Amino acid sequence: MKSLATAIVCLFCAVLSAPLSAPLSAPLSAQSAVIDANARPTGATSRSTIVRSGKNLYNLSIKMDGALRLMRSADNGATWTDSGFQLNDKSSGIDVSRPSNACCLAVDARGWLHASWRRAYYPSFYTQYYRNVNPANFNQSSQIIDVQKNIAKMSLTTRGNGMGLAIDSKGYVWMLATGSSWMAQLFRSDKPFAQGASPSFTSVGNLSGPGSASQNAFVTVDSNDVVHCLFHYARGGRSIGHNAYDPSTKKWSGVKILAPLAYNNGLGATDRLGNLHVLYGVGKGPYRLEYKKWDAKSGWSKAVVLTTYTAAQRGSSNSQWVFTIAAHPITGTAHALYRDFAQGGAFVLASKKLKDVAFHQVSEILPASQAKNSYFLPNVRGSLNPFPINSTLCDIDLVYQDRSGSKMRLLFEGVNLCSTSLFGTACKGSSATPALSFGELPRVGKPFAIKLSRARAKTSALWILGGSRTRLGALPLPLALHALGAPGCWLYTSLDVTMGFATSSSGAVDVKFTMPSNPGLAGTTLYTQFFIFDVGANSGNLVMTEGGQFKVEF
Repeated sequence: MKSLATAIVCLFCAVLSAPLSAPLSAPLSAQSAVIDANARPTGATSRSTIVRSGKNLYNLSIKMDGALRLMRSADNGATWTDSGFQLNDKSSGIDVSRPSNACCLAVDARGWLHASWRRAYYPSFYTQYYRNVNPANFNQSSQIIDVQKNIAKMSLTTRGNGMGLAIDSKGYVWMLATGSSWMAQLFRSDKPFAQGASPSFTSVGNLSGPGSASQNAFVTVDSNDVVHCLFHYARGGRSIGHNAYDPSTKKWSGVKILAPLAYNNGLGATDRLGNLHVLYGVGKGPYRLEYKKWDAKSGWSKAVVLTTYTAAQRGSSNSQWVFTIAAHPITGTAHALYRDFAQGGAFVLASKKLKDVAFHQVSEILPASQAKNSYFLPNVRGSLNPFPINSTLCDIDLVYQDRSGSKMRLLFEGVNLCSTSLFGTACKGSSATPALSFGELPRVGKPFAIKLSRARAKTSALWILGGSRTRLGALPLPLALHALGAPGCWLYTSLDVTMGFATSSSGAVDVKFTMPSNPGLAGTTLYTQFFIFDVGANSGNLVMTEGGQFKVEF
């Protein structure tokens, strides 16, 4: 007789060969928290400010005097405190007249944090800084590097707003800085992790080439360590430009215009399958939020429209700085988070699997709001490197600014994509209503449990595992079971796997197993339910729990 764990491995393979259902539509677990109740509003280049290092989340906050503080959460974002570490000093942004006003943050495989920040004041004061630090021991940190002066070798009057950080699989730090007036330049650290008291960087070139502006730039690294840059491209009118640098060949791909007549903002995320996922806005009214995917073999995909809205629906709100994107590193699923003015200004999460032709809305994360500066400059945690320390797996960790009140608040919203959830209703048994619940979160190679409670004692129960909650062969689900003498009872899942158990003296069953160590399971959504033989509960002597659904994560 095979063990239960061995049997489950085989049965899961059978389930995966069956058609899977539509993606999650039930509400996801979420939590909200205030990171800083009185922070300084930051500029558009503050697009990557939250990372994970060890068991802690870290986020950069600029205080009203320009002090750059490292905020920390030890409970997955539920509460935030000031770590006590300040990255800058009076010579690098704590200044009454010209304080720091933009920042970004990255983390490397050692867990060290890398920060860059700017003081950008039109028309004639522009400078940028860099520093790294070990959050486990703040005494281990680099000096503050004046990037504008000592790395880019530009004067304070050279205008620019390109800033960003990314780290490749070898630990090299890639940094965006000003190259010449309104042109962003890409730099690579001379040593992995930018080690040393005074880290040095070398330029690999301007993003847009000579004579063309590259503003509001964003940088990310793909699974082949190719460095992708997105930027507002001024040549030939307002557009979103892309250029990629391959360190192995030391060559740029050349500028590709992704969309003309675009907002001056494009953001990207990468996965371990070699894909680059890009989100950007286009139009002058009606407006559109669009997505494109790139890979080395197929090039750029056609645009996918996520939402369309009018100038009247948008009102006085800014359309440029109200969206962001993440990608699941294993499955390649793209997660778009954006303020949807077609839905009254609600902030929503929509996802698209690689095989899907369109995005589907997963959840409304934040309610509709007509306030001008609600849900502003959203940042989502998640980078390909270091994997899986800071990757977007189960958790969507979102930081955004709320400028609708008298003070700017820096807020956190956490959504767990692999949360288990229940749907439908259970039918009453002879003594109580049976209940389904889950143990640990379903992760590849980890223990997992599905539990039955409050059922009839010492009776037979049937556990069901299915790949669909919409079809049972040719029959639609849910399926009413009144014909079996069980009025008010419903079958909520397909019968791909069934297994019999005997309930305990307390009416309980624990189905325990270890999820197979197969990365291909990641991203799979499965459904479950229990049948219980209950004499006297109804004429069919049959009762059912509600349905349960869970998403397997890496």
